[in-house]
Amino acid sequence: MFCKNCGKEIPDESKYCTFCGSPVNPEATQKPSSSSSNDVDVVSILAIVFSFLVPPLGCLIGAIGLSNKNKSGHSLCLASTIVGGILSLAIAAFLIVWLVFFFEWSTNYFSPFIS
Repeated sequence: MFCKNCGKEIPDESKYCTFCGSPVNPEATQKPSSSSSNDVDVVSILAIVFSFLVPPLGCLIGAIGLSNKNKSGHSLCLASTIVGGILSLAIAAFLIVWLVFFFEWSTNYFSPFIS
């Protein structure tokens, strides 16, 4: 077998040329860089799941995923940030309305007993 870079003869089982050091089969020697994209995919999936279960946490995880330089899960992180924010605001509004009505009801209900 001959090196594609320098043209010298090298052993058939070589992964690198012994003369110039270049890889004999660059496609086989390159490691797939899917680990970083898998990390972003995991972050984006976690963000989506948590945006429905615990909206503020999903919003935070989505924002962390958006700050990552790898763009593979960018749209899911953006969606989870928006959904988490909207659900967080909806839950906060519901709690405020519930507390107002609860205190109004409790003061009307217990007022004959208090005075």
